[in-house]
Amino acid sequence: MTPDQIRRLFRASAIALGLPLVAGTAAAHAAETNVAENAVSFTQLDANKDGYIDAGEASVVPKLAELFAKADANKDSKLSPDEFAAVASMLK
Repeated sequence: MTPDQIRRLFRASAIALGLPLVAGTAAAHAAETNVAENAVSFTQLDANKDGYIDAGEASVVPKLAELFAKADANKDSKLSPDEFAAVASMLK
C-alpha cells in the first residue's frame, strides 16, 4: 500500500467515525511530502475515480494546487487527463 493510499484510508476512516482530522500531524506531513517529491499520476490524484481532478484532489500536491487555475484550460473547475498532462512535468 502506498503512502497516498494509506493517507486516503486514514482520512476516510476518520471521517466515517466522525473523528476530527488534524492537518499538520507528522504522518500527514510525511505523506504529503512523499507525494509531492515523487511523480504523481492522474489516477493517483483522482481519488473519487470520476475521471477528473478537482481542486480538493489537486490540493494533495501543493504545486498542482498552485497551478490548478492555469491548468484548467476550459475553466470547468476540474482537470481532464489532457489538462493534467500539460502541467505534469512541472510537478516533479
